[in-house]
Amino acid sequence: METDFDFLVSLWRNYNNASALLTKFMGGTSNEVGEFAERLVAEYYDAEKLPPSNQSADLIMADNRLVQVKSRKIERLAATSLGIIRSWEFDLLVVVLFSKEGDILKAVAVDAKNAKALSKWDEHQNGHVLTTSKRLLDHPGSKDITEGLQGLLGGQRVSKPESENIPGGRREKAEQGDADAQCRLGEMYLEGRCVPQDDQVAAEWFRKSAEQGRASAQLWLGWMCSEGRGVPQDDQAAAEWFRKAAEQGHAIAQCELGWMCSEGQGVPQDDQAAAEWY
Repeated sequence: METDFDFLVSLWRNYNNASALLTKFMGGTSNEVGEFAERLVAEYYDAEKLPPSNQSADLIMADNRLVQVKSRKIERLAATSLGIIRSWEFDLLVVVLFSKEGDILKAVAVDAKNAKALSKWDEHQNGHVLTTSKRLLDHPGSKDITEGLQGLLGGQRVSKPESENIPGGRREKAEQGDADAQCRLGEMYLEGRCVPQDDQVAAEWFRKSAEQGRASAQLWLGWMCSEGRGVPQDDQAAAEWFRKAAEQGHAIAQCELGWMCSEGQGVPQDDQAAAEWY
């Protein structure tokens, strides 16, 4: 028993020494998880940290886009609150969920407009509440950066999204009618990877692919119709494209269609149909 206690004391001292050293290295922060997440995301995007006086954003990218970082340390993936957001004066929200061991359970980047649409207003706290729900983590507009951040934790210098090159022949294949290439080219225009960011061109490529029956393109096109990006905002069209993808078994599209049935958005309100799609 005494040996066990001595070992416990040793762990306690090592924990506090490591915690104090980490806090000191990160500038005396009282939020070690949040500060480390900001440093990690800054490294991934080659971004600069903003001073604490900036209440809306934590980082600024080379192209002047502002980034807010939200993080939590959790035991397993489950819906948990990311806190109150009172200002949306930033461009990109990055959510980082750490395991208890410090690895990346899930990390996504989503533009502020979509994040705000997925949040709920809380009048008592005078701000928007956002949770790590499936709708946020698996949203068509959320880019999964889990592998990239975990790679940094493992000492790997990963290629940034902005530095990716267009694989040879992809555009040619897309122009020849290859549905997979059309969908991937649409994603590149939507994100501005290796080509100028252009929602309208992205929607055109998604439509070409979706009309050939590719579920991922149908999901993307549904999302763009829902958000009014690159195409006129049209909930009915969004629901129809989500339905096409959902009927092919696309899980995210099924979730989106379930939500639209639940809310009566673009389709008649129908809790039973919503439950079936969920």
